[in-house]
Amino acid sequence: MYDQIANVQKKIRISAIDSPEKKQAFGQDAKKTLSDLCFDKTVEIKYIDTDRYGRTVADVACGGIDAGAYMVGKGMAWVYDKYSSGHEFLYPIQQQAKAATLGLWGYRPDLPAVAPWEWRKLKNKQTTPITE
Repeated sequence: MYDQIANVQKKIRISAIDSPEKKQAFGQDAKKTLSDLCFDKTVEIKYIDTDRYGRTVADVACGGIDAGAYMVGKGMAWVYDKYSSGHEFLYPIQQQAKAATLGLWGYRPDLPAVAPWEWRKLKNKQTTPITE
């Protein structure tokens, strides 16, 4: 069951996917892709959980289109392995996007795309002061 609330802005983390960070390659492209999908459409939200930052984690549909599957299919998000339980249907979609070199999968064929969770780990290591 999805909830429908008219004209309310709410920060939602789409379940089972992770898109590039703003400063990461394709971060702005991913944001625009999702915005284009959802802008001025009826958005349906199926609550799954609340994350450690207090954000609602949910399945989201914009104009009847599953936003998570859409983002993965456009090559604008990864299936977030750690949180993919119940969303295994996303893996074949991701494989198709990879095979077609869509979005981040075609960015640098010589340099594999870095998953956001790995990028965040690398970034945190670079900014963490070394203490002795």
